[in-house]
Amino acid sequence: MNQPIQKIIFGSPGTGKSYRIVTEIIPNDLDIGKENPENIIKTVFHPEYTYGDFMGKLVPITKSGKVEYNYYEGHFLKALSQAYKNIKDAYDKEGKQINQPQKC
Repeated sequence: MNQPIQKIIFGSPGTGKSYRIVTEIIPNDLDIGKENPENIIKTVFHPEYTYGDFMGKLVPITKSGKVEYNYYEGHFLKALSQAYKNIKDAYDKEGKQINQPQKC
């Protein structure tokens, strides 16, 4: 690997950042997204973005007068679980490597 695969794009709202990611960066720069788009996790950082948004958080939900807690995984845990899945898929049941794990 000669260059990092992380890309940081910043700018004001409505300036085409998401459009550029979808039309230029994913097809041209990132081999990981061409065949398996689930290997790309887009994250938007903003002043209100929290640790819970990044890692995961419990959110209270009221149903029928009872409080339940639902867990929502953050962007980091989504990337981590996808990377683990890619590693698992690269090996057969006997533990022999059958291909290289895909990047996430």
